[in-house]
Amino acid sequence: MGATRGSILDQGMTPIITAGLILQFMAASRMLDINMMNREDRELFQSLTKVMGMTISFVMGGLAVMSGYYGPVAELGLPVCALIVAQLFAA
Repeated sequence: MGATRGSILDQGMTPIITAGLILQFMAASRMLDINMMNREDRELFQSLTKVMGMTISFVMGGLAVMSGYYGPVAELGLPVCALIVAQLFAA
């Protein structure tokens, strides 16, 4: 199945949910100056959530590969590791 260990959908919805929670916390604590009543600010917040989700996805993919989750990094080699991270990021 798509959610099994080692599949392309391994990370699931975790990056986008994590990004949303972090940014909502930052907005609620006034670390971000965003007025949710303003349409432009809401659009900016949604775009920032997506960009942060993509960043978290890339970092999580890199950390999973570097930790040996998909096999020893020395045996996989740099090109294979880069491909795995790219696949996780694209998923």
